[in-house]
Amino acid sequence: MSSLMNQRETQEKTAVEELQRLRRFRRRGKPNLSVEPLIQGIQLTAQRQHRRLGTCIDAWEALVPERLREKTCIESLRQGTLHVTVTSSAVAFEIDRAVRSGLLDQLTKRVAGSLQRVRTRIGPVEKNSRR
Repeated sequence: MSSLMNQRETQEKTAVEELQRLRRFRRRGKPNLSVEPLIQGIQLTAQRQHRRLGTCIDAWEALVPERLREKTCIESLRQGTLHVTVTSSAVAFEIDRAVRSGLLDQLTKRVAGSLQRVRTRIGPVEKNSRR
């Protein structure tokens, strides 16, 4: 009788241990409420964008004539489109002419990505700003 009791106690103990082991897998961990993962994500995104946009800005400054460069500002590079803000429609026209006459091909060779087009937008341009 006592061996039967010992066997039952052993089985119960084994069952309890197994349940505790399984609960570790089913239990959700405590949520991470710190802002560190968010900051790391923002930093990684900024580094990637700086890497892509930095080479694009360098290529723009090397290839675009200074008289036009002073009147333009690179805003972003998204989905193969370089978005450039210009001061007037005359500057937009000149940039468009330059793009059609080979500037786009030269930019594509220097930028490590799939640059497919340049889109201009008329707006205020900050002088001496590198975005």
